[in-house]
Amino acid sequence: MNRNSTNIIERWYKTILGLALMASSGLLVGCEFGARPPGPDRAVLTSAATSERWQFGDVEGQKLSTPHYAIYTTSGERDLITRLPEFMESTYAHYCRLSGLPPERDAKPMSIYVLANRQQWAAMTEQITGPAAPTYLKIQNGGYSYNGICVLWDLKSDATFGIAAHEGMHQFLHHRMKDALPAWAEEGVCTLFESCRMVKGRSVFKPTDNPIRSNDLHRLFGSSAWIPLEKLLGGDAGDFLGEQSNAYYSQLWALALYIQSEPRYRAGFETMLRLASQDELHTALGLSSQADATRSLVHVIALPAFERYIDRNMRPFERNYREYCRKVSGEVQPKKPWYVNSGR
Repeated sequence: MNRNSTNIIERWYKTILGLALMASSGLLVGCEFGARPPGPDRAVLTSAATSERWQFGDVEGQKLSTPHYAIYTTSGERDLITRLPEFMESTYAHYCRLSGLPPERDAKPMSIYVLANRQQWAAMTEQITGPAAPTYLKIQNGGYSYNGICVLWDLKSDATFGIAAHEGMHQFLHHRMKDALPAWAEEGVCTLFESCRMVKGRSVFKPTDNPIRSNDLHRLFGSSAWIPLEKLLGGDAGDFLGEQSNAYYSQLWALALYIQSEPRYRAGFETMLRLASQDELHTALGLSSQADATRSLVHVIALPAFERYIDRNMRPFERNYREYCRKVSGEVQPKKPWYVNSGR
């Protein structure tokens, strides 16, 4: 499967994701920073970044360059400007660690646009997504990743960092994967970057502490909204719109956590990503290199990939996974969502 084929799948998949984001506030990612404190009088960049003038239409902005990122921003928030470059470089290291893939030393920096407000973001979205813009413009908070480019707007709170981390993982996978991943794998792993904090300028992620996902998961027990494992694995965002999207993403979050918590499952997951990065995953699953790059391909590879690299024994896995979900959701009084004290 070549890169162009993967791009076709991604464009379709991100269109569906945009609709899901519009349909459910539960898909808006969060971050454990709280309200952004006042910045210094002058933005002093980390030593890992350089700054140069950039202009978006009539709006003055900056291009912040780091080894792996080119961050274009019109935001005047000094705290965002000073922290985001180092945050993304630190987060990139987390992406590599979790995926098992080595850092790319000489690759072209990945582009991230952080606009000052939604109006500027909408104008940039029309430029970048073209005919797909009407779908993306329905997103009400944060941003998206499209064809390997992240486009966000500053929410004026540190929730912006959590959204950048989630969408940045989509971006990372776009650039590193030559074969498309199953939806359960990509969306699940991206949710692991929603809960983060800064410690001495470095991003620290605690994936288990994600109140939105754990609250949604907690509400599933004892209800008819629980999605059976085989249906969860075989579907994608387009199959779970409206209220079902909360269940879909909270269960994928728990699934990704469970896989990462078990060494043999994590090893299988890393093998799957390594093969996809080498253009060998679909061949290993018995697909022709000429397989059509359609939505059906994402469905076709979903269960075979899980059975080959995670666990062939679905019934006992589902039993253990459901028990893990009970633990990670707390089965206690749900916590307050992250955005209560985040300035939203």
